Amino acid sequence: MNRNEYNLLESFIIDNPDLNLLESKLSSFNIFEAVGMTRQEIRHSYFLSFLLNPLEAHYFGDLFLKKLLITALLSFETPPFSAIEIDVANLEDAEVKREYKNIDVLIYSSSEKIVVAIENKVDSSEHSNQLCRYRKTIETDFSGYRKILIYLTKEGDIASDPENWYSLSYETIARCLDDMCIQHSAKINNDVQSLMIHYSTLIKRHIMSDSEIAQLCRKIYKQHRQAIDLIYEHRPDFQLEISDYLQQLIEENQDKNVEKDDCSKKHPRFSPKEWDQLEFQKTGNNWTSSKRVLLFEFWNDPEYLGLNLCIGPCDDKLKQLIYQQVKSLNISGIHNYRGQLSGKSFHYIVRIPILTPRDYEEGDFDKVKEKIKSKFEACLEDEVAKIRAMITTITPDIISNLNNSETVS
Repeated sequence: MNRNEYNLLESFIIDNPDLNLLESKLSSFNIFEAVGMTRQEIRHSYFLSFLLNPLEAHYFGDLFLKKLLITALLSFETPPFSAIEIDVANLEDAEVKREYKNIDVLIYSSSEKIVVAIENKVDSSEHSNQLCRYRKTIETDFSGYRKILIYLTKEGDIASDPENWYSLSYETIARCLDDMCIQHSAKINNDVQSLMIHYSTLIKRHIMSDSEIAQLCRKIYKQHRQAIDLIYEHRPDFQLEISDYLQQLIEENQDKNVEKDDCSKKHPRFSPKEWDQLEFQKTGNNWTSSKRVLLFEFWNDPEYLGLNLCIGPCDDKLKQLIYQQVKSLNISGIHNYRGQLSGKSFHYIVRIPILTPRDYEEGDFDKVKEKIKSKFEACLEDEVAKIRAMITTITPDIISNLNNSETVS
């Protein structure tokens, strides 16, 4: 670190009243931060479902459900029906479903013939025309019901189907929680009220862009941008940690006769040692330094990890033969190529998922490592073992027959 960088960090950390104020605001304990819920859509949906369900053990019945719906209806320019209808309704029989046909939160009252859908987005955005599909599902499954379709986002973003889906922001959720705790404090259990306050605080700290904390963060960044950018540049790299761990796992499994090949952060690679005895294995070009044609390669993205069987550049007919041999195993993850595979490029013929975006949400590296280790060891015993055995049946005679058929043609 040069002197200029040192001075930048010193001025940022030492006697910085704004930073001290921010730390004091963030230092209070928050149960939702403690369990890693900060920006996880799934967990936000679960807690909202708990509050909205009249039958849950918060013991305030349909109070929060009606509070949120009335607040939402009053905020819509053209509400589907009057907030008064919700105010006089009895929603104690309402059922709350999570992931009903992929809809984040679905609420329906059979007695009042009201159905509410909430599509929840914290950091992601809608995709695959999902709002239109969900609307059609609700229209089919709840024919004759009055519908309130809510698109819940950090800022109340406009939905892709604005004539049917009404936008709601997390600020509205926080406001409803605060109002509930004030207006109905006598009806709310102290533990539940504490949870509601913690959740409202979480929203204000991490989701609302116009909160006091967000404004203070922007002020600090504006004044100390270079120092903060320097800190960010040297932040821990989760993707690199996973790559290092994968390479460690490969080395730890050398007793299973596997050998590490060229590795990068995104693509740690390995190969069974017995394949090196195959006539074609080390004939690859424009591939790894080992010139191995066949490799197992991890695909390590920031929110996905998979194990692939990859064929590098080689003879067209050989590549097609290897692909058909592996395909005959009928194992999961076989990529279905149509037509001839080009020998000039590389192809992934088996793709085995190990981690999905949901596994990255908690940010707990120890848990992630446990899942990687378990899945990798299972793959070595199952798919990898089957592929290894199949590849070793490609004998010199088979290769010779391939060459002879090419000569005859």
